[in-house]
Amino acid sequence: MGTLLALGSCQEFREGPELASLQEDVTYQVLPPVLDPSGRISFANLVSFSDFVEKNADKPGEELVFFEGQFVSLRQKNEELAERNPSLLRVLDEDVEEDPIIVDDFTASIVNEKREVMIDGKVVRYTEFGTWVYDDYFTDRVEQLLLSTTEEAIDAIYASHDFDEDPFYELEPGIFIFGLALHGDDYDYEEMSLNQTNARMVPWSPALFDYPGCNKASNRTQYIHPNNKWNGGVRIIQTHGVKDKRRMKVKVWSTNYITHATGGFETKYQRRTLGAWWRYKADQISVSVRANIYYPIPDGTPGLPDKLYMPIKIDQWLYGNGYLRFNDERNAKLGFGIITAQIGISNNLQSLLQGGITNWCEPANDFRERNGQNPIPTKPGQKPKRLCKPKWKPAKNVKIKNSESCHFVRDGSTTREIQISTKFDG
Repeated sequence: MGTLLALGSCQEFREGPELASLQEDVTYQVLPPVLDPSGRISFANLVSFSDFVEKNADKPGEELVFFEGQFVSLRQKNEELAERNPSLLRVLDEDVEEDPIIVDDFTASIVNEKREVMIDGKVVRYTEFGTWVYDDYFTDRVEQLLLSTTEEAIDAIYASHDFDEDPFYELEPGIFIFGLALHGDDYDYEEMSLNQTNARMVPWSPALFDYPGCNKASNRTQYIHPNNKWNGGVRIIQTHGVKDKRRMKVKVWSTNYITHATGGFETKYQRRTLGAWWRYKADQISVSVRANIYYPIPDGTPGLPDKLYMPIKIDQWLYGNGYLRFNDERNAKLGFGIITAQIGISNNLQSLLQGGITNWCEPANDFRERNGQNPIPTKPGQKPKRLCKPKWKPAKNVKIKNSESCHFVRDGSTTREIQISTKFDG
């Protein structure tokens, strides 16, 4: 499935067409990432970030090493933790590589241990309270807020703020939550699609888990995940022992980081060494999937309404039976096309229309164009410098409506299989 990236119009007020043209070139130019002096991976703009995601998100974890010797990613940091604390891990039996927030290897490989990356001169931090965006000046304050913020406070923000109308909520001057209208289990999404008949929930015959690429091992474990509210968020992780100190680990996920959304079905093979689980080659490893998935069509597609979701059915006639098999490999993964955030219409235009020129958020006040001025008042009576919100529209979820996946490993004469069934209502 191909990756979709749609870019809306990016509108700025300038005094001359030459400046407007220059700004547009900077906004849309695709540039490689650099390592910021702060130690974070930095992307020049949202388009550069999107291009990088598309080209790298499906690579295996061992290939996702960037700025080697200069940058330590969250994934590498967790592996170092395992290497340095083997005795502790033997007792705790923890999966240190499995972050509670970052689900996929790609995202874990571009963020630092604080789950930060830079886009367009702004710090993007993936937190337990959502995706936060701010100027690096506010990093210390963000650390304080993360310690004092509660889930109840975030729920109250989502209940009162229309993220559909404005995807950025200002927690404090210069510190924003970048969010979606979808939040929590109580949100029922009004689904619109071109044609739902090929993705409707119907019994697969003749029986559950009876399709090509499945039921290859007599030693299998089933996990049936019952009906839940369908808000696009899926995170299912299971393990199954194969041999002494060897196991298979499987994952089904669909996660929206707001800057980008990833999802897929994955089988990994691991070996336990010094108290931690490390990638290990299997003689054969596979993942096979049958699923009904709703895939978002980006806003602004000509001739189509907003919030449109295209039903996709992975079955025996499409995508090679949804079956991926590898010999002498560490993992097998079937993923979706990656959805990325979009560039939206400037908030400057909305401010100008609503409040007149005095409320216009001038480009000189943008995050990356502070001209050395302190955004926080340093003198009595001094007004704080206003920082513009980014002109981004959030990524949409890839929604797994229902799925059956079979995850298989063969090591010598030993075979194991995990079967996962999901069903989400909404």
